[in-house]
Amino acid sequence: MHVLILPSWYKTPDSPLNGSFFREQAIALAKAGCQVSLLHWYNDAPGKAYFEEFDDEGVRTVFIHYKRSPFHINFLIQRYYINKAFRRFWKESPPDIIHVHSYLATKYARSFSRKYHIPYIVTEHSSAYARNLLSDAAKRGIRKGLGSANRVIAVSDGLGKRIQPYCRRPVDVISNMVSDLFWANPLQTTGSTESEKPFRFLSVGYLTKNKGMDIVLSAFARLVERHPSAELVIGGGGEEEAALKAQAVELGIADKVRFLGNIPREEVRRQMEQAQAFVLASHVETFGIVLIEALACGKPVIMTATDASRTIVNDGNGVVVPIDDVSALAEQMAQMIDHYSRYDPAAIREDCRHRFSEAAVSQKIIDVYHEVLAEK
Repeated sequence: MHVLILPSWYKTPDSPLNGSFFREQAIALAKAGCQVSLLHWYNDAPGKAYFEEFDDEGVRTVFIHYKRSPFHINFLIQRYYINKAFRRFWKESPPDIIHVHSYLATKYARSFSRKYHIPYIVTEHSSAYARNLLSDAAKRGIRKGLGSANRVIAVSDGLGKRIQPYCRRPVDVISNMVSDLFWANPLQTTGSTESEKPFRFLSVGYLTKNKGMDIVLSAFARLVERHPSAELVIGGGGEEEAALKAQAVELGIADKVRFLGNIPREEVRRQMEQAQAFVLASHVETFGIVLIEALACGKPVIMTATDASRTIVNDGNGVVVPIDDVSALAEQMAQMIDHYSRYDPAAIREDCRHRFSEAAVSQKIIDVYHEVLAEK
């Protein structure tokens, strides 16, 4: 089965992790036996447009580079080269199915589908629905893009409910996956009481207002009144970094909080292995890869009641707190320390493997491919 992936955004030299979950899913599908191609486009060419083709761990990847133009011309140029790429790279062996990630690229999938009679499916990841960032024009485009798709997938139950009005059939829910990187090491258990070692909470994410790191700091300041030896480690960089460091000083907890800055995935895994629990206080979260990465390391999680919470958290692996509620978060962090022994790291990891591993998620997606192709 030949699958063409069309991601709505993808990595750049300045943002190498952008769309990393699209890439990892494409590679996982190739590992599972699919023939996988991926097409993306950048308006970064200094002059004449050109194509870049390479093999990315089994995924035939084609990048289009063209020169930026005024908006209305830019779209026409983009469409021209995307169609040219399809004819050049896949005319002789067209894909059996097109898999679009998020609504922005559906306009091209619709075009290919009509012209070449290839079905397409869409996996939606965008937080624009929950954040009310969609213009009327964008909503019309989404209604066409999702409404014409042969199948629509949401990465969480909450997001599925938000996009259902744009779809002509029930939305499927298939979560994002944990990279095999997070299963590479044997399960490492950490001390469960402060007498064994200081209890360490870890939080990782872009340091933007949406991630609620200021809420985590405020809650942690209340926590240390009950558990003075507790520690907080924050990974990630972003526009709020300086303000958050200043907040830690103002709260009197700077000596108990460590900011790591941007760190590679291997270091994320290492930090998760060394922590006792993971906490994320996002205002909006359609999924949250870092949460399931923590679960893969056997760590219980505390997260806010975003669209992803019902998909990720259950009684055995963590707790959900109201969004923007410092008191509730501080209390649950304290409860996590006081009752840490009730969490079974091996059970947390096995539940995560069953629901979110590359093999488990890839098979669910491949099952959808087969169902769609059987409907042709």
